[in-house]
This record gives sequence, C-alpha cells and structure tokens, in this order.
Amino acid sequence: MPIGRPTYKNESRIQQSLLQLIPRTGRIQSSELRRQAALRGFSTRTLYKYMKKWEPYLIRRIVDEDSIPPRVFYERAPLAKVQIDVGRARRIVLARWTRRKEKERDAMYLAFSFFTNRLINAILEACEYKDEAQARDYFDVITQAWLSSSVHDLFALCLGRRNIRVDGVPVLSFVADSFMPGDETQEWIRRYAPEWAKPFIGRLPEEIIVQILVSVPSKQAAVREIQDETKRFEQSTNESKH
Repeated sequence: MPIGRPTYKNESRIQQSLLQLIPRTGRIQSSELRRQAALRGFSTRTLYKYMKKWEPYLIRRIVDEDSIPPRVFYERAPLAKVQIDVGRARRIVLARWTRRKEKERDAMYLAFSFFTNRLINAILEACEYKDEAQARDYFDVITQAWLSSSVHDLFALCLGRRNIRVDGVPVLSFVADSFMPGDETQEWIRRYAPEWAKPFIGRLPEEIIVQILVSVPSKQAAVREIQDETKRFEQSTNESKH
C-alpha cells in the first residue's frame, strides 16, 4: 500500500529512501523508477514530488527524443561544477583582504566549526547505542529537532554575506575552501589509493576520488563512478572555458 503524506519525523528517511533509487552511476528510466518506488511503498505522486524538488540540484532529467514515444531517464547531478566553483579560491594567493571582510570570513568559518562540532557530537552519542536501529532513530530525532534548525541558521548567516567578495571571489568560497582537505587528501591517496585509481589523479579532483574510494564498496562500481565523474568533470571544465 503506498505511503501517504510524510510526517515531519520521517521526512528525511523518505527522501533518503527515494534518492537511493537513483543509481550512483548511469541512468534509470522513469518507468523503472516508478516500479521500484512502488515496491518500496511510495506512490507516483510522492515520488515526483521529490523528483521535482531535487531537480536540477541533486538529479538531472534527460529526454531521449530519438525514441517514439520519447523516453525519460534520471541520473544523479555531477559534483564537478561544485568542485570548480569552490576551487577558484585556491588560485587567489595574494588576495586583497580588508579587515571587515576578514572579520566576515572568520565569523562564517567559526559558525561552520560550531556546526561541525555539534554534528560530530550527535554522531558520537548515537553510536553509543548498541542496537543499530535505536542508534539510527536517535540520530534521526536529533537531526530533525536540533541540527535542522542549526543548518537553517548557518544558511541564513551565509546568505546575508553572499555578495561579499575578494578579487571577484565570494568570501564564502574561501570559507568552503578551508574545509576541503588538502595535504590530508594527498597523503591518503599516497598511502591507500589502489594502483588502478592513480591514473585518474590529475584528471579528476582528488577530493572526488577519495569520496568514491571511501564510500563505494566494490572495485567495479568504484571504477564506473570514477570514470563517469571524470567525463562529467572534463565536460564541465570545457564548458566553463567557452
């Protein structure tokens, strides 16, 4: 029986369950997506409510005009554009900072640090439960009741400062850049990256490579995802040059 209107408590869980239907690599046809959603108890109306909400930020809708009737596919949105935007700050070595802009940057950085500390503590507290289901339930409650409001406060803080720039680069990009692992990423790749992944270094940002190697369990799936992300990244890079 299809699941009805989501409640505030299980909203996050519903979105996670539906997003998992979109493959990490490749595409899924809309008819197959509806079928899999129904198997999990979600109506087509509920499915497309979230699909519309996620597009184009998390997913992309692709129409095959050559087929009759046209077929619709969905795939996950690439990470490359985000990496390109954030990485711009790294190229500004001698940025002209004023004291006011430094103060705004440090305030945003501190706000992100406070939130990261809250998140880590919430995870540690949840992990203290021996039962995995209880740990997940506890973390869901904490996320909805506590961390959700902190996320919105953090967003409001940054939204109000989004137009502050240094040499044409948003100050928020410098803040985001400071949270991107640099030397740690390179050290991890040097020590733990498998040989088959090393040819992609230099073609794809190291942060993306590490994320895939850490999160994707099988070599075959990781190879496919790295190849797909490399194609997307190179395509986005070429588009940004024109």
